[in-house]
Amino acid sequence: LNVEFSYTQIGLLFVKHNLNINAVFLILISPIILFFYVKEMKQMKSKYNLSYEVKIVLKNKEKYVLNGFLDTGNRLIDPITNKPIILLEKGILDEKNNTFYYVPFHSLNNQNLLKCLRPEYVEIDNKKFNNYLIGISDKKFNFDGVKCILNNKLMEEL
Repeated sequence: LNVEFSYTQIGLLFVKHNLNINAVFLILISPIILFFYVKEMKQMKSKYNLSYEVKIVLKNKEKYVLNGFLDTGNRLIDPITNKPIILLEKGILDEKNNTFYYVPFHSLNNQNLLKCLRPEYVEIDNKKFNNYLIGISDKKFNFDGVKCILNNKLMEEL
């Protein structure tokens, strides 16, 4: 850009003008670039602020350390015990050694039963929680390495 805009050709000679187009170009474009950079960084920061390392310890002493995402839309609660439910991706737990029970739930498009179990405790950010249930989702989550979706109630307790 500097050669193209600040030099003119007169015959076989190139003459440099006093106009430095690089400085003008940077002054005009840099606020736009900074705006988009700050916007993307805020979005990325808010996304990763909701990610937590979750340690799940079951009654049979099996331990799982997973990447969890705090979803404000997850408001699943067991209607009998009033315990919030943390959703886990299918295929992570060894289902043969655990006792499950089914919790009815209503989603946007259907009503179904969710396979749940009571863990010994769930540890998030070195805080232990005993009053949560683990629900096994039928589908895989399409997030960045997220294996469990945390309940909205955790926002109050974390």
